[in-house]
Amino acid sequence: MTKKLLLVLWAFLVFSPYAMADCKSPSASAIPPFLGSAVSIPPNVLIVMDVSGSMRWKAYEGDYTGTEEGYFDPNAVYSYDKNGGYWYQSNRSASDCPPPPSSSWYFYFWYPNLDLDKDKSYTGSCLNFHHMSRIDLLRWVLTGGSPRSCSNNNQNCDRRLNTSDKLNNGSDIILTTYSDENSGENVLVPISRIDDSLLLSLAN
Repeated sequence: MTKKLLLVLWAFLVFSPYAMADCKSPSASAIPPFLGSAVSIPPNVLIVMDVSGSMRWKAYEGDYTGTEEGYFDPNAVYSYDKNGGYWYQSNRSASDCPPPPSSSWYFYFWYPNLDLDKDKSYTGSCLNFHHMSRIDLLRWVLTGGSPRSCSNNNQNCDRRLNTSDKLNNGSDIILTTYSDENSGENVLVPISRIDDSLLLSLAN
């Protein structure tokens, strides 16, 4: 038995350097051997998205922290334009962020959004806390969000092609948060923030 163990150990020590040297080969690690060294294929990434019902739940649970990210700039203050029907960045002082209802159901999709007083101003992190859903956060990270006039098969879903929701000579665009009741919150967002999204940054 001891001889067999020694033989296996000897074989491992003798042949393992060759195996490791082969793994370090640049061509073997970058290009499948059956394609040959002359073929250059750029890598791709497959993103599998969760589209289950829980993606409609609120993105943030528990207590408000003041760092919540989303369509609203967490460090800015927002006021509501009643004529335009959207939130915009302003220089007003922010009101305290209302706490969520005591019911834990508030954080799930079938519980309505908290009706914030739109005569007051709030920080972006507060508005993200109350209005961003999980699918909103995913859209924000990948594509920069969902424009207000976006429908299922509409070029307006691509901010580069959208002309209906842009304001201020095209430097800003109105995005809409998801809502089961079709009453999501509209917010005016600088195009520069959207361009930082993952897929748009790769496209550029």
